[in-house]
Amino acid sequence: MLTKILLTIAVIIAAMLYVRTQNSKPTKPRPAPPPPPQLWGVTVTAERLAYGLLVVFLLISALVYFYYWREQQKIINIRVFADSSNSSTLYQARRSDINGRHFLTIDGREVKLGSADRMEVSSE
Repeated sequence: MLTKILLTIAVIIAAMLYVRTQNSKPTKPRPAPPPPPQLWGVTVTAERLAYGLLVVFLLISALVYFYYWREQQKIINIRVFADSSNSSTLYQARRSDINGRHFLTIDGREVKLGSADRMEVSSE
């Protein structure tokens, strides 16, 4: 453990010495940077490109979230088969309201299935 700490301190000191020696060297005057490229008459800079990509990513994220939300709001049919009888009961619920062996119907009833009950889920 002590060697890890000493090694980390040595690397930090070496990096600080390297930066100091690089800053103390005389620098040559740099030539003027070339003009930024133009695309369809508009100057393209790294900042504009970064903001454009950020907007595109945000729009794609919002679109994916919207489609996920819309899929979760679809109403599906749930048919519950009781093991003791051959009868079945039909319920309707949103896809987001199904959680394992219990679900919440559209009309607000919470249904919890026993271990012997079977559930069949189908979309409309």
